[in-house]
Amino acid sequence: MRFKSFLAVLLFLAGTSTTLLNAQSLSINLRDGSKQNFELKSLKKITFSDNNLVLNNSTGAFATFGIATINKILVSTTSDGIKNTKSGNGNISIFFNPSDNQITIQNKPEGTLTVSLYRPDGVQVLKTQISNNNDLVNVSSLAKGIYLLKINNQVFKFKK
Repeated sequence: MRFKSFLAVLLFLAGTSTTLLNAQSLSINLRDGSKQNFELKSLKKITFSDNNLVLNNSTGAFATFGIATINKILVSTTSDGIKNTKSGNGNISIFFNPSDNQITIQNKPEGTLTVSLYRPDGVQVLKTQISNNNDLVNVSSLAKGIYLLKINNQVFKFKK
């Protein structure tokens, strides 16, 4: 039961953050060494029923996995680590420097930008504004972990 609850929380967190992370696929690694991949856009519903993980495809097909047979569930994104996205002024890039707990934002558009940091469960942990003469965000108050950084309407992922 505890394992089932853990998987439910894991899938919930993965499901709530997939849009933000531009996730594209769900991979299920089974204990026998096999691997099943599913495109997230093709999945209509993910549920648990009678100690099984049930994936309902948008075509109406079902895939069922016994919870005891699952070794790992992964949500794959378009990139590993920090995601760079296009803006009007080129590629916005972010870099985390662990020695000074600063995130450097490069190639940002002109003007004042709102920067928000979120935990993977969607809780906002920091919100600040940066302007043309400032490209650093101090994250020394945050615990180690994975965070989502939102700059205007663009989202990046970083690990502290």
